[in-house]
Amino acid sequence: MENKTNKLYKLNKLKIECLVSVSPKKKIQIVKEDTSDKIKRLSRSIGITSKHVCDKGQRFSTLGETGINFILNNLNLAKDEIDGIVVVTQSPDYIMPGTAVLLQDRCGFPKSTLAYDINLGCSGYPYALYVAYGHLLS
Repeated sequence: MENKTNKLYKLNKLKIECLVSVSPKKKIQIVKEDTSDKIKRLSRSIGITSKHVCDKGQRFSTLGETGINFILNNLNLAKDEIDGIVVVTQSPDYIMPGTAVLLQDRCGFPKSTLAYDINLGCSGYPYALYVAYGHLLS
C-alpha cells in the first residue's frame, strides 16, 4: 500500500504568495416573497440567499484586473516574479480566448507567464490549487 502522507508532504515544495478573490459590489436577494417554495427550500438547505452581480459594462475580467492590481500594489511584486495566472469562474467573458490570457496581456505580464482558466463552480478552487501546483512543480 502506498504512503499517502508522503505525497501530501511534497506539497511543501512551492509557496502560494497570495490568493485574491474579487466580487462585484452590487448584491441582489435571491429569495423574495414571490419566490417559489422549491427555491426557498433550496436556499435554506444550501444557505445562499443573495448573489453578487456585475454592473452594466463590468465583466469578469474587470474584477480579475482589480485583483491583479491589488497583488502588484500591496505585495511589491514585479510582474516577472509571478509564475502564473489561474482564473476560476463559471462566468468567463468569452468562450475563447480565456480570461487568464486576456488578463496576462491587459496587465502586461510576460508571455512566459502561465495563464489558463478553470471553468468550474464550487469545486474549482481546490481543483485550481491542485492543477497549478502540478504545473509549477514540473
